[in-house]
Amino acid sequence: VSNKGVELALNARILNCKLKWDFGLNLSKYENKVEKLPKVAVLTDYVGATYLTEVGQAANLFYGYTTNGVFSSDQEALSSGLQYENTNGVLTAFKGGDVIFDDKDNNHIINDADRQVIGNPNPKWFGGITNNFTWKAWSLNTLFTFSQGNDIYNYTRMQLESMSGYQNQSVAVNNRWRFDGQVTNIPRAVWGDPAGNSRFSDRWIEDGSYLRLRTVSISY
Repeated sequence: VSNKGVELALNARILNCKLKWDFGLNLSKYENKVEKLPKVAVLTDYVGATYLTEVGQAANLFYGYTTNGVFSSDQEALSSGLQYENTNGVLTAFKGGDVIFDDKDNNHIINDADRQVIGNPNPKWFGGITNNFTWKAWSLNTLFTFSQGNDIYNYTRMQLESMSGYQNQSVAVNNRWRFDGQVTNIPRAVWGDPAGNSRFSDRWIEDGSYLRLRTVSISY
């Protein structure tokens, strides 16, 4: 694995009178690349997610299914011709309220062969911003941290919106599919989730970018 990056730091005194203001900015960027493996790719499963480590790409990319909404009716699902394989190995047609998964290989069967990279946990940029204000014997210090361009897997939301068991769910499932013709992005509630609507997909991948006030202190 190779890691190449750059880190830039800027420190300046913006004000230098009775009120002094010192400002600092730290900005970093890196690129992670897998150079060599015993085989072309390695798949790792952890807490319901699959991570891909493949030669020529960054390590631990999110690897799953891409989605395109929810079938609004049984007729729409039937017209798509898409099927899934149940636990007994029998092919079953999707129904209204099931998630529309992208059929990557165009064989009308949604299975492992339809998985692809759906997110990258590595940020494009990250760093911190510091401010130090001084007036007489008083000082105010703040530290902001930020990250931009990284994806995250929301495991908690996956647990609270799967609707496959008897555990409590979030209020988002109030908008779940219930009848033919309903347009929604939340699939139907089915015990055991036979169609795999909650399988690891871009439903659970979110933008992880943030700007956070990490610390603030006032001293005398």
